[in-house]
Amino acid sequence: VLVLPFQIRRQDMPRVDKAAGKGVTIGLEGFRLEPFAIDLLSMGPHFLVLGDPECGKTNLLRLLIHELTQRYTPEQVQIAAIECRATINLFDITEGAHYLTYASMRMPSSLKDSVECVTNKLKERTLPASYQSVKELRNAKTWSGPHYFLFVDDYDAIASPAGSALTPLRDLIVQARDIGFHVVLTRTISGIASASFEPLFKGLRETSSPGLIMSGDRQEGKLLHDQAATNQPPGRGYLVQRRHPSTLI
Repeated sequence: VLVLPFQIRRQDMPRVDKAAGKGVTIGLEGFRLEPFAIDLLSMGPHFLVLGDPECGKTNLLRLLIHELTQRYTPEQVQIAAIECRATINLFDITEGAHYLTYASMRMPSSLKDSVECVTNKLKERTLPASYQSVKELRNAKTWSGPHYFLFVDDYDAIASPAGSALTPLRDLIVQARDIGFHVVLTRTISGIASASFEPLFKGLRETSSPGLIMSGDRQEGKLLHDQAATNQPPGRGYLVQRRHPSTLI
């Protein structure tokens, strides 16, 4: 019987990157212990990570950022990060060529600045509300340039039923497939029912975003695509996607 290891180091899986094909590798899947990759550039486009504190959500963000910067050039991918608590776990992105913007609650003004930065980068790609003629529609330009990734850690720390400082990004989230925008967001499972109508989180769920459901209380009910949380060791969870069975990663 094949059993997932309790821990596996990224540097111990060099063959995974070559075997993964498209996308970036996030770990081993539980059936054949083979590398498992997600490709947010062609699927997704967003990704949700749900789990209790200390289950490995932030570590997964760091892994995804590392894999993206290794696989894609700065001309292909630009990365922004927002830490919704007074942490600097994702601060390393500021030292790389893929860096776009960074915010931490240790710098309260940086949150607004980062949201404006992402919005300004993408507003030229957004679709007009309507076209005036068939000719104008035919000649409509498609966007070019890098894909923009926004990593949001511990979103529940700033979210409320009325919204959050990130609410202005909701319309961009809906148009994400057409403008090259990707949001990877983490939040705790506890109290997630009260977040069902929060604009940003609701928008991500309405786009049928895939996600990883890590350790959490089953009593919170079905979270994504009919999958509920279960108690899991740190770094382990169910990868859920629309039209695919859940996969233990």
